[in-house]
Amino acid sequence: MSFRLSVIGFTLNKREKPTADSRKPTATKLLQTMKVTTTEQDDITVLQVTGDIDSKTAPEFERNARAATDSSKKIAIDLTEVGFMSSAGLRVLLMVYRNIRTQNGNVVLVGVSEDIQDVMSTTGFINFFSIVETVDEALVILKQD
Repeated sequence: MSFRLSVIGFTLNKREKPTADSRKPTATKLLQTMKVTTTEQDDITVLQVTGDIDSKTAPEFERNARAATDSSKKIAIDLTEVGFMSSAGLRVLLMVYRNIRTQNGNVVLVGVSEDIQDVMSTTGFINFFSIVETVDEALVILKQD
């Protein structure tokens, strides 16, 4: 997971030590962006999420996730391009899990970062999901259901 923190013109990257270049004032984008792309493969809905899921972006993630759970009971959520997920994002995942389970369906998470898995493990959420590395692996699991 990598993130940028800008305070009074100093920028630090999480996994890097500050350098002379990182201390130079920089123009940073203050608003986080997140994109959700929905595709259908047979009777499986794949949500590909790009960007951080936080309190500002979670409502968009939730809208897409609700639409997916309304139309499908087999969902793969690709989080490969998600570097950060706040409790708001975890709440959306729990909502998806509950909605899918009431339909006797299944949801598989793809490419979950180690940091997000650690948080999911601490909260117990990790026990609700199958987690795989690729969308193809998720499709194999969901086609078996």
